[in-house]
Amino acid sequence: MHLLQLLIDHDNVPFQEVGLRHIFDAWLDSLGGALRPASGVVLRVRAYGGWFAGVASTDARFSASELYQETCPSVFVRQQRVVRVTFEFADYLAGYSPQDSADQVIRITHTVAARGKSILTSLRPRKSVSCVEVGCRLRETVHWLKSRRACASPHCPYKFSDFFTRLDQKQVDVHLGVDALLLASRLGPTDYLGVVSDDLDLVPAVLAATLQTGRQGAIFLLRFASGSRNLDDLLVNCGTRIVDVAPTALPGK
Repeated sequence: MHLLQLLIDHDNVPFQEVGLRHIFDAWLDSLGGALRPASGVVLRVRAYGGWFAGVASTDARFSASELYQETCPSVFVRQQRVVRVTFEFADYLAGYSPQDSADQVIRITHTVAARGKSILTSLRPRKSVSCVEVGCRLRETVHWLKSRRACASPHCPYKFSDFFTRLDQKQVDVHLGVDALLLASRLGPTDYLGVVSDDLDLVPAVLAATLQTGRQGAIFLLRFASGSRNLDDLLVNCGTRIVDVAPTALPGK
């Protein structure tokens, strides 16, 4: 039997353009002859994201749950192989679950944090603060962004955080990277691990997982954005397989 473990960086997958089943198919097709004929295939899927505000489930988790329930099959056939699929949210470190003893259970919560500061930004160097539109307020907008005030008025007495907040993900990338290393260290000789993400921050984790296995082609990076990437040559030379997943017409197809 082949065990395929797929780690999905949920917010860095364009699900509006790429269906989950299409991701599965692209990975299986790229494995090709690496899968033994007539051998069983188990595909374990783990989804990473901002699933907890404190210890309470977020709206993002509920939305993601609906998506995966609609698009993640429990079994399907590809290249005359029956593939059985299990799915879970990455609520724990890989390999540790509520069934383990209390001192081994490491639950990952507080994955979303509220931030009151405005997003730091600046004009592109080649752009001057000017516009041909009558009444353009670009200059005032630039001053507002730099001032971190609640509005564009130069006399506004309030801070941005007095009226606005934004949510940032916390721990998610590190959690996925740690899991990739944990799972890579436990791969059997016919097992494979895939990381699904367009986030370049995960490249070092993918590289480390590849070095961990000592096997050429055991670790896969599945991504979607076109064009050359930094460290691609290094990843490939170390044995990582890169799969560029093409968009599909409809999600889940």
